[in-house]
Amino acid sequence: DGANAAIHLAAHADTKDSIDKLVVWGGNAYVTEEDIEAYEAVRNVSASWSERMKNDKASVHGGVEALQVLNDKYTDAMRDVMYERGGDICLSELHQITCPTLVLHGAKDVICYEYHARYITRHIPNAKLEILPEGKHNLHMKHADEFSMLVKEFLLHDSSNEMEDGEAQPDIDQIAYGFMGSKA
Repeated sequence: DGANAAIHLAAHADTKDSIDKLVVWGGNAYVTEEDIEAYEAVRNVSASWSERMKNDKASVHGGVEALQVLNDKYTDAMRDVMYERGGDICLSELHQITCPTLVLHGAKDVICYEYHARYITRHIPNAKLEILPEGKHNLHMKHADEFSMLVKEFLLHDSSNEMEDGEAQPDIDQIAYGFMGSKA
């Protein structure tokens, strides 16, 4: 998961100072039973994926059979995260991110539900959420123009010392965060 990897990098002490801004979509800080059901619903690539998505991904990953193996491994890994790690993907890392962050979400995403995007946005200081009403998990492809406009606007805007309402950003070291393990 690119979004989750980016969150880990933006939070890690060795890499966070190298990241000026962060843009994520399709990520989740934790896994729920509902997520497992969604992953299982699309486990069978041939039966549950659209022809376009299946063919696009298969061409990159070495064919449908190889794609099926990768999807099975991913689904099994998410089950392991759920049942062996209590669902935690990057819960404790979110508050450690100090760069301005844009969280994008497709309202029709059946793989990563909206509550994940809202949770990530709530727990990253200076994060902004943009929901594309017709977007799905592949919103960067299906809605490329709107996606590109939002990302370009975010990346080109100088937010180094501003919050969304224009007030000065507080010193992150002066804010106390408590991780309660909430999955809301």
